[in-house]
Amino acid sequence: MPDAPLRIVHCDDSPSFLMLMRHWFEDHPDVRIVHSALGIRDAIEHVRELRPDVIISDTLGSAADPSHLRWLREAAPDARLVIFTGYLERQLDPALREVADRVVTKGVDERDLLAAIREITGSAPA
Repeated sequence: MPDAPLRIVHCDDSPSFLMLMRHWFEDHPDVRIVHSALGIRDAIEHVRELRPDVIISDTLGSAADPSHLRWLREAAPDARLVIFTGYLERQLDPALREVADRVVTKGVDERDLLAAIREITGSAPA
């Protein structure tokens, strides 16, 4: 019997990007977005409830403030956290990088993002 798919909560402040991510992942049976959160309050509520394996979050407009990422960590301490951002990694405050398991820059395709998720979770593609 195959392993259950990795359960993902995705948080972004762009509705179109949330839809794009769902589209990207629909053909990959080893991952499943269980909630697309438009903003941090929605994300925290659903992360607490759903206990995902992975949280993917945008920096939500700040390359220097890791507060929302810490709140997500507190809500699901066992989840892996990927920052998926339009900022270049060198533009991010070191505190942001310290909170995350991985930083992936927007502009990559789904294969690169999925590879990062699989690497930090130790899972293989289905």
